[in-house]
Amino acid sequence: MPPENLQYYFVLAGHFGGSALSTAQELRSIIQQVHAWLDDSSTADHDIPQVDEHHLAPTPPERDFARRYNVEWQRSIHNFAEHMVTAHGPLVLVASGLLDHMVDNPHPFDQIMNQLGGEVIVYGHWEDVAPLHAPQGVIRVTCDVPNPVLARKATEELTGLSYIDPDAVIIATNRMSLTARPVADIKQVLEEIETILSSYDCTDIDYRLRTSNAREQL
Repeated sequence: MPPENLQYYFVLAGHFGGSALSTAQELRSIIQQVHAWLDDSSTADHDIPQVDEHHLAPTPPERDFARRYNVEWQRSIHNFAEHMVTAHGPLVLVASGLLDHMVDNPHPFDQIMNQLGGEVIVYGHWEDVAPLHAPQGVIRVTCDVPNPVLARKATEELTGLSYIDPDAVIIATNRMSLTARPVADIKQVLEEIETILSSYDCTDIDYRLRTSNAREQL
């Protein structure tokens, strides 16, 4: 469920490996170009209709993007901001955040991220305006642990945090796997998890996306 003071929030997470940074930049560029078109005084006389109280119909550049990426584009992304798109390791994150309550659905970035070759999951609570092209899931963090003592200490600290599921921490030999609970500020959470793991000499920190019905693996 969303926070009490927020009706909608969502996080799209896509695994893009070594192309995460360039993919995030491509998505930010889409948002930037839409804003530039809307802010351009020469296009001020273009009457873009409202599809509902808070959303415009797709603008001309968005219609072009829809053709380029071969995706459905039902309403404008004018409420999205560039800072909502970030890269973290192999992941590209599109997150509405806690303050951007006007962004109530990840459409059409779920489709675009799929078209760009990512493995994509979504979580949160969003307005159902279009079928999503991503399964619901969670982010798994994996790492190598140096020895059982440090593994136990890391586990004790991590499971004391509200955003770690204590029942989803697995240690097998020298490998640890844990689940980050669905939260809006996921990038900050992943950075804090990395800091804690590194403080216990954990290495090879990596991320996996796990759909809700997938079997657990290390």
